[in-house]
Amino acid sequence: MDSMVKIVVGILGENVSEEDFWYWKGILKIQSNVSTWKNPTMDKLKDYVKLTLKDDHSGLLKSETDPRRLFDAFTKLYNHHEAESVFPWAAGSIKFDEPPVGRWMKRGPYWIKVYFLHLAVKMKLHLDYIEKPQVGVTDLQLLLEFYDSFPRNPKYRFINPQDFKLRPARLSTVGKKVDKDD
Repeated sequence: MDSMVKIVVGILGENVSEEDFWYWKGILKIQSNVSTWKNPTMDKLKDYVKLTLKDDHSGLLKSETDPRRLFDAFTKLYNHHEAESVFPWAAGSIKFDEPPVGRWMKRGPYWIKVYFLHLAVKMKLHLDYIEKPQVGVTDLQLLLEFYDSFPRNPKYRFINPQDFKLRPARLSTVGKKVDKDD
């Protein structure tokens, strides 16, 4: 709930009150959107991991089960375009590929990258679990719980909506008559 409040306050301003209609409208909209994003995101993540495993001709990634080594392997393969394809609902609004400051990634793109990589590792372990259920491997429930809990991880409490650079708004022309003479 804290992250939703940060977003609403970031949009409506510091003076917004919990008694304000728009405060609760914002909270409910975020909850509604987030609940409809999880399943498509997991499907896209599964497709990404399966394709990555298929493209790994050495077979080392497929046979790897250590989360740290998997994280390192997915880090070497990371490209913000894959993250955008997994999180299309966010990619249309925020930039995943801001240029670094010196050697350091900006906080927003860094958080997206880390979240994506952790999810890729969990999904790979989940796919292993589907093939051969065993203790200590990620089942679907653990994967979904991780998806929900990672954004609330105290380690990333310093991440704020202002850390994400917004893409320019695109105005829709659907249903509007465009005059060619203008």
